[in-house]
Amino acid sequence: VEKGGKKAITTLQSMHIGEEELQAAAQSALLSIDAMQKTKEQAGSKVHRGALFARLGKDAVNLHGDKHKKVEDGEAEPEEDPLIEFRSMLTVGISANQWLKGSSKTQLVFVASQWDALLVKPPSKKVKKGERFMIRDIDKIIMGHGDDHMKKSSFGKPSAKAEAKCCLRVLSRPKAGEEARDLLCLSFQNTDTADLWYRALSRLVQTSKLWSHRLQKG
Repeated sequence: VEKGGKKAITTLQSMHIGEEELQAAAQSALLSIDAMQKTKEQAGSKVHRGALFARLGKDAVNLHGDKHKKVEDGEAEPEEDPLIEFRSMLTVGISANQWLKGSSKTQLVFVASQWDALLVKPPSKKVKKGERFMIRDIDKIIMGHGDDHMKKSSFGKPSAKAEAKCCLRVLSRPKAGEEARDLLCLSFQNTDTADLWYRALSRLVQTSKLWSHRLQKG
């Protein structure tokens, strides 16, 4: 599937050389395919402790040797870069749909060079600025529909154009007395890409919460 998909994308790129937005989206898709291939390769081979923790996350067995004890917040900081599996793809970013009140626009989503914010901007190189969402203000990533994925109707229930399994919600870290809210509602081209970015962004948020000193350089 990966090989066929890459061939189709590169063919599309060669047919539309002058179209910047399409080229950016195609490049993001190629990078996502490469990242998924790397993840599969790592899953089938012996990995170091940091990569193992990155895959298993918070509910993994303790990496210090007690197979019956689960890792708790603040425990068992990885020796390797906590973001080793996802750092490259988070830096380059991906073309995704950002939803607001049931309508979408294509945006490039990536992590800022200082590793302090998630940036969302139009894919055109002519546009230099975009929205900044500070990582410390993000509480968690959830798969599925958020309010902004939904289009309200005067004659029935709200509905969403994007499939729930291709959608992600970026939730705020609520202050005392407040409830979490959607900072971002995104959708991706397919479930594999949505799952990959769910894991990447979840790991980013986890690293920010537990080992913020490791965000920029690992």
